[in-house]
Amino acid sequence: MVSQIMEELHLTGKDNLRVAYPKGTFRLPKQLRATQGLLAGLSVLCLVMLGCSQLRLPKIDANGKGLFVTGDSTEVTRPFQDTEKVRDLPSPLPKPAFRKPDQGKQTAPDTLTETNSDNPITPGMIWVSPKVMAAPIGSAVVLKAGIVGSKKQLLPGQKLEWTIAEGSPGIIESAGGGNPNTFRWLFPKYGNQASESYAHTTTAERAEVVHQDTVEYDDDIGVARGEGWTVISSEQKGTTEVLVGASTETNWDRQYQKILVHWIDAQWQFPTSVSGNAGSDQVLTTTVTRPSDNTPLSGWTIRYKLVSNRKATLSSPSNNEQLDTIDVTTDANGQAAIRVTPNGNQAGVVYVTTEVIRPADISLETPALVVGESTSVVTWNAPGLTVKAASPKIVEFGKTMNCVVTVSNPGNQTATNVSVVQSLPPGLSLDSSNPIANVTGNQIVWSFGDLAPQTQKQLTIRYTTSEVGASNLNFLVTCEEGLQTEADSLTNIVTSPLEITIEGPRLAKLGDDLQFQILLHNTSTQPIAGLQLMESLGPGLIHISKSNPLGNPTVRKLAFQSRTIEPNSTTAKAISMRASRAGTLCHTLTATLANGLVVEKQVCVEVSAPIQPQDQTVPVIKATIIESDNKQNWEVGETRTKRFQISNQSKQPITNVTIKATLPQALQPQLASEGHRSEGPSIVLDIPTLLAGQTRTLVVQILAEDSGNDFTLEMDVTGDSIQRVTKSELITIHANSASNPLDLSPPANPQPATESAEPKIPANNEPLPNLDLPDLNPDSGDESPTSDTADDATTDSDDSSEESTQVTPPSDDLPNPVLQDVPTNEDAAETTPPSPLEGKEADQDTFPLTLPPADDSENQVDQTPENNVEIPPQEPTQTLTVPEQESTNIDGPADAETATESNEPALNEAEGEPMDVPTETPDVIKNPEANPARQSVLSSKVITLNNPITIGDENIYFVYVQNNDDLPVHKIAIQVTASEHLKILALTQKGTDSTAFKNAIDPIQRRVTLPVITELKPDESVIPYQINVQSQRAGKASLKVTIHADELTTPIQLEQDVLINPAD
Repeated sequence: MVSQIMEELHLTGKDNLRVAYPKGTFRLPKQLRATQGLLAGLSVLCLVMLGCSQLRLPKIDANGKGLFVTGDSTEVTRPFQDTEKVRDLPSPLPKPAFRKPDQGKQTAPDTLTETNSDNPITPGMIWVSPKVMAAPIGSAVVLKAGIVGSKKQLLPGQKLEWTIAEGSPGIIESAGGGNPNTFRWLFPKYGNQASESYAHTTTAERAEVVHQDTVEYDDDIGVARGEGWTVISSEQKGTTEVLVGASTETNWDRQYQKILVHWIDAQWQFPTSVSGNAGSDQVLTTTVTRPSDNTPLSGWTIRYKLVSNRKATLSSPSNNEQLDTIDVTTDANGQAAIRVTPNGNQAGVVYVTTEVIRPADISLETPALVVGESTSVVTWNAPGLTVKAASPKIVEFGKTMNCVVTVSNPGNQTATNVSVVQSLPPGLSLDSSNPIANVTGNQIVWSFGDLAPQTQKQLTIRYTTSEVGASNLNFLVTCEEGLQTEADSLTNIVTSPLEITIEGPRLAKLGDDLQFQILLHNTSTQPIAGLQLMESLGPGLIHISKSNPLGNPTVRKLAFQSRTIEPNSTTAKAISMRASRAGTLCHTLTATLANGLVVEKQVCVEVSAPIQPQDQTVPVIKATIIESDNKQNWEVGETRTKRFQISNQSKQPITNVTIKATLPQALQPQLASEGHRSEGPSIVLDIPTLLAGQTRTLVVQILAEDSGNDFTLEMDVTGDSIQRVTKSELITIHANSASNPLDLSPPANPQPATESAEPKIPANNEPLPNLDLPDLNPDSGDESPTSDTADDATTDSDDSSEESTQVTPPSDDLPNPVLQDVPTNEDAAETTPPSPLEGKEADQDTFPLTLPPADDSENQVDQTPENNVEIPPQEPTQTLTVPEQESTNIDGPADAETATESNEPALNEAEGEPMDVPTETPDVIKNPEANPARQSVLSSKVITLNNPITIGDENIYFVYVQNNDDLPVHKIAIQVTASEHLKILALTQKGTDSTAFKNAIDPIQRRVTLPVITELKPDESVIPYQINVQSQRAGKASLKVTIHADELTTPIQLEQDVLINPAD
């Protein structure tokens, strides 16, 4: 009764009346909910008055898990417990058959596969699942079927007919397909119908969970698209034959499918998981009984199988043979037991699968069937011990060597009193260890104490080598439980063929430039090839060179290579440093030979502070803010360069000097001097030592973003033993439409790129040009002093020059482009002006620029190419080496020539000219100029409105193009591609109707194809295209622009990067 009412109303919960629709469930209006409450009250009243004799307990396994199998067998995950009568229920409300169902599982995939070659799947046939199965009497099972389409998929919306053959036990409890749609919900008679022996259903339109006529969800049925289902039950033993057809469907092959359900009077109890001590036998027992009278069932076959590993064997009381699979027949007590015997005396786990097989019944003409299956876990408990030893394969005679021993307990019990024992081999003596060792003669013992399960401990040992030859390190590990294991590590002790001598000053004054000569002598009779050199600078030492006389204090390692050193010959190399603080300053050269041998040499210098005169005065710093343009007011969208300059006016060096420039919100920094760092809205440049009379400048390129009056630009200078110096400047920004960032058209007659005050970033791997800023401080006569001897050129013993290059990888902290002042190589000498640092002292206006980093980091990367490879701190995973002469480019972006000649030397072979390898950082504009004579016909640029931005923010990119040639440019095609961090929202252009850009953005919103520009006349420019984007994920986002034209030999490629920060 309640079932019929709830089926009509399709109740899915206790409190709300909901109706299933294709995309979910909606809540009915208040009036219908009131009707629901009335009907529910009437239902309860009927239950009280009439009793529950007409209710049927929903005792089905909703998805048939554990019931269905292919072929002639089936599996049941556990004995059925749902044979209780309705009158035994403590509550009038129905309960689900299972407590933890597997909701929504599909029994048929979208495309059916043939599991039995005797019954191939063909279009038009009826697919059924299962074909044969067994179930305990008193339970209910779910049968499913569908019509196969032309592509071997089940067809939705097909009407199926289910019939129980005459004389078969069992009845149809319910039947259906998917959840009813609106029409079938309002008119149930046109939907699924079922009687005790016949039902017709319509297959589901989609994969979904079908709700039953109970207030619980546990007995809901999961169906796949194209499936129909029916629930069959029986209270007596026998076989139910169900015929499935589709007489009203034209695509049916007219072949009925038969399903056999064997109802058995049996239930079983599988063995539980067990555990015991290592090496002991474990017993698994299965019990089979008759639920009708609770008597044992004998003669049933129980099959046990080992799975997953072979760490044990199976045997039975009647069969002592050690097997992986064994069949045991239940005895008079309905029990079948086996022994599980481990193969060793260690901790371990095995899995045993148990199958319950019902014997064949001749009277009922039913075959033997697998009616139940379960898996048990057998665990043996014990500690375990493993040991690993690691030492260098080769070590220099007379030096120390380290060895690391790792002891682990892979078992599941604690190993007590673990100890490591070693007999010290000849040629080695113990220097130190952690933990401390107990030494008796040449016997060494380390005590670890107890070692918990699944844990490990490490032993670190340092030995001193005293004899040449192979030395085998053997370690024996034992514990109180009787376990033991051992490990070996072989080390070869050799005499080094390389002798390192470092000549240079041992005493110096603060601020002195130090020149060191490195002598590499081959004392053997064999050449030394493939030598790798690494110079590590200690605190207080700064590497300097002709290309970077000021040095970069953040670079702490230099890597370079040496050519082959012939027997009994010497190679010499030079390196320059500056002492930036007083005290004992050390640097170490590490040489790694081709066979893995490592040779080190350390040199220290005693640096003293200069003696101050008796009339010592407080050091004075002069600070100035210099404008690159004489204009007093700014305009929105205008970019200018500000130089924050300091000069040491005293006669003594000043240490730990900091220049801090703080910008208002209306100004956005675009580029800044190399070596800077960011602190919120401030850009900071740290100067370890400012020598007497020296001038340093923090150069910042700034974009005006907002209009307003009296914006304050602040400069703050601090240092040791000086008074704090502050400077400020008021700025007014006008909102001028001609200069608004939304109108970025280039000027009518633009100046050549080499005369522009704004630095241009070269493309690809071309050397970075010098920042050509005018001298805005003619009164200042101070210049940065450099050492004429600060040359990093490396030389061999035959005085021939060797080339080596400084390569610095891009820093993750730099979201913006890099501008640098570096000398160019010989190949670029004709197109790039010479560096002001070559052959004269560094000018105060020629400091390299980089963009402000996203956050403060002390480990900045030196971006200036030099004669050696400089490695930033805390990046041990990077291997940067630069060969000499026959070397290759290392960790640097390859240029157009070296990219196609991978086997050619990547460094300039010109004697005395270092090869400059620029570092590519975020926000770099790439514009390859394979043919400068024709590539200059178009001037192009990409600018972003905001940088950085936050996830979810919208941003605007502006793209403009101008013809700088004397002739027209034809068929200009522009394509814009966004990285995965961005989604393109719109493309607009001032004065152009939006319909002109219809379908310009691809469906995934990552690419824009602009309409082709037929012709661009000389000195004519295109109104800027505006590309609106939205940030999708954090990281470095890029927008790439590719420009093709008939007159271009190669396409122009531009790239603009923006840093996207995570949302707060």
